[in-house]
Amino acid sequence: MGITAARLRRSFLRALAIGVLTAVPFAGTAVAETILVAADAGARGASVAGNKVYRTVAAEVIAQLEKARYTVIEPEGIPNQYLPRRRRPSAEDWVHVFNRNVPKMDGLVTITVVNRVIRSTAANVSSIDLMAEIYRHGSKKPIAVIDIPSTEDAPMKQGCFGPCMMRILSENVAGAAKKLGKQVLRGLKGQKIEKQYRGK
Repeated sequence: MGITAARLRRSFLRALAIGVLTAVPFAGTAVAETILVAADAGARGASVAGNKVYRTVAAEVIAQLEKARYTVIEPEGIPNQYLPRRRRPSAEDWVHVFNRNVPKMDGLVTITVVNRVIRSTAANVSSIDLMAEIYRHGSKKPIAVIDIPSTEDAPMKQGCFGPCMMRILSENVAGAAKKLGKQVLRGLKGQKIEKQYRGK
C-alpha cells in the first residue's frame, strides 16, 4: 500500500521542523575571537604591565571583553621567543608580536596608562590618562584609538608614596577604566567610538 499524499506531506513537514530546530543552535553560535591585551609602555611616563594602576585598568577591560565572549590572552600567554626584548615594549613592539600570530590571535588591544602626580608644599594631587589602540591583521595602523579624558584630580596626603600612592591612583582610575572597556568593545565590533573618547 503506497503512502498517501497527506501522509507524505506530514512526514516532510515533520522532517523540516526537526531540521530547523537542529540548525538553530548552530546558526546562533559564533566563533570566539582571541584578543591580545598588552601594555604600551613606550610613551614617556607610561606604566609597565606590572604596575598596579595598569593592572586595575587591564582587569576591567579584560572582564568586559570576556563578558562579551571574547577569549583574552596577555603577554604571559605568548611563547618567550616571540616576546619583545625591550623592558618597556611599545605598541609597535606588540604589533610585531601580533602579526607573528603565535598563538593565533584575531585582534590586539594596547593600553597606555600615564600616572600624573603633582607635589607641592600646598597640596599633592594625582590624575591619570588612559588610551587604547585596537589593531586587526592587515593594517599597520590602529583601526581605532580611544582617548579617555584625564581623571579628576585626587588629593594626596603629604608623604604618600609607594603603596599609599598606588592605592589612591587605583581607586581613582576605576570609573575611567570602565569607560575605556566599553569603548574598546565598540571598537572591536566595528562600531563608532563615542565622540568624546575618539583619539586623534
